[in-house]
Amino acid sequence: MNPRLRTLACAGTLAALALSAPAAVASSPAATVVHFTSGVVASGEPRNVAAGPDGNVWFTYGKDGGKLGRVTPQGTVTNVTAGIPGNSGLWDLVTGADGNIWTTAHDTGVILRVNPVSGAVTTFTPPLGGTAPTGIAALPDGSIWYTYTAWGGGIGRILPNGVVDIQAVGLTLFKTPTDIVAGPDGKLWYTLKDRPAIGRVTNGATIGITEFTAGLSPGDAPEQIIQGPDGNMWATLQGDPGHIARINPATGAITKFDSSLPSNAKPTGITSANGRIWFTVRDGERLGSLDPSNGDIDMMPPLTPGTKPNGMTTGPDGNVWFVGRDHPARVSRIGILQPKVGTATVTARNATDATLSIPVNPNGQTTNWYLQYGRTAFTSVGGFGTLPATSSAPEAVTVRLEGLRADTSYKFRLTATNGAGTDLGATVTFTTKAGADPGQPGTGGGSDDPVGTKERPVIGRAVVADPIAGKVSFRLPGSASDLPLGSLGGQLPVGTKIDARRGTVRLRTAVKGGTQTGDFWGGRFTVRQAKGAGVVTIVTDTTPLTCGPTIYRGPAEIGAAARSLGTIAAKKKPRRILWGKDNKGKFRTQGHDSVATVRGTKWATIETCTGTVTKVVQGAVSVRDLTAKRTVLVRAGQSYLARRKK
Repeated sequence: MNPRLRTLACAGTLAALALSAPAAVASSPAATVVHFTSGVVASGEPRNVAAGPDGNVWFTYGKDGGKLGRVTPQGTVTNVTAGIPGNSGLWDLVTGADGNIWTTAHDTGVILRVNPVSGAVTTFTPPLGGTAPTGIAALPDGSIWYTYTAWGGGIGRILPNGVVDIQAVGLTLFKTPTDIVAGPDGKLWYTLKDRPAIGRVTNGATIGITEFTAGLSPGDAPEQIIQGPDGNMWATLQGDPGHIARINPATGAITKFDSSLPSNAKPTGITSANGRIWFTVRDGERLGSLDPSNGDIDMMPPLTPGTKPNGMTTGPDGNVWFVGRDHPARVSRIGILQPKVGTATVTARNATDATLSIPVNPNGQTTNWYLQYGRTAFTSVGGFGTLPATSSAPEAVTVRLEGLRADTSYKFRLTATNGAGTDLGATVTFTTKAGADPGQPGTGGGSDDPVGTKERPVIGRAVVADPIAGKVSFRLPGSASDLPLGSLGGQLPVGTKIDARRGTVRLRTAVKGGTQTGDFWGGRFTVRQAKGAGVVTIVTDTTPLTCGPTIYRGPAEIGAAARSLGTIAAKKKPRRILWGKDNKGKFRTQGHDSVATVRGTKWATIETCTGTVTKVVQGAVSVRDLTAKRTVLVRAGQSYLARRKK
């Protein structure tokens, strides 16, 4: 066990039993928002965003500080400027069937084609100069369609042979056509912001335009439109109040859904991901999602003032991306997917250790992982940790297993969990090399290691825990979940919390020259052992006791009944107890007010409201009083109270 990660923050979990994964910004469903500002032109006012053909996400700058931006799944931002005319005022963008990025240059009135590999830029000029193009869409036949607002407004088309034409017949002029997308019916759909209306374009020998207004109110101001997962079209309405609208592509019927937004919040960007409709609320500084099956809307917590979330898309990684156009500008990801565990490999193996490498994609959410291994069953936990939410690409998790047995077959698997779900990796097997096995049982101040039953403990890194009576559970460092310690027991990392309130656990730990064992029951504790040291510290449960008055003190006239009640209450003083037994091993228990070092004994550490009591049944215990700063030897039949500092 020695997991090496990109981050030092670790939180162990066992996902199959409901692990916790904190999210930076959460809604229902679980989601995490991560903002990327490094590399983004701070004053560039990003406007729209789209999935690129290269696995990255691309976005436009409304101001000309950066022209086109590109962000990788890991959050690295670069800007494409070569070949793009100055003051272009790029508006919208789309990936064409030819694998290029197409974008509208609103301020210069042209359409640009950008090769995502070479960066080569080709300019297409509409027949009418200064058309002020806005939205852009791509059809499978290779044609590119766009809306424009100058000359009364219209719809343009670039054929696969490069010919550019325009079409306005049937479109309501001077009403600001804004966005356009390909629909589920082979047609194109657009928004008419100032009428308001939703339009449909039939692509064929004759271009037909139909506009739908039923269900809309004056001032609804349709902004962006997409094809939803349910086969309908969905659009944002920027009116007051704002709405999300569903459009039936067969009939054009429009249904509005109330997003309970404040006045003038202005829903803007919209996309479909993971079965839901996601949208930005620009001036309301919010994000939301809608369930298309019933129209229920979940609003996420407010963003930092000044974000101004604008365009939105579903990235090649399957998560939701949006741009923030205020200062500083940003491109952001909403992680909505469960993690993905890739194919594991064994990069090195020796007689008693092996190094494993497993790719894990956290998918934009804080992701906890843990690795189990064993010979015939997954009895041991070999590594655990946390991947940050910054990436939505596979990150290498490396785990070194130690204390293995020579020339022995093992299997392992990794489980990863975030707020969206759990992924269980495939089981991989390997065999350790034959050779010297220095970890054979020894005496070293403790009991012998039972040959062939469990993996070996490693000083400062791992202990072996076996339940020998009742029910015992454990919790990995940083986890919020308890897991049952199976009947086979197994290797656990130092720092694990063990709950032995309903059972007895036998700990086998490594010391110089061999191993030692100790039995513990009756309470909860954390196992500690410094690297290079043999002493094992059992830290008792530090959860505060609910301590009230130890005796009832009321007015005398209340009478004997009340005093009797107080006496009963006094007998139920809260306390917490942990029993231990060893055979001349190197164990010590650390309580709130004292540390007890044992010498081969049976003893109890009792936390009370008054202090920490050490009770010895057999042998002797050296108690260090942390308050009085003195050491006391407590023998069998004696107890010592280290009083709590007042």
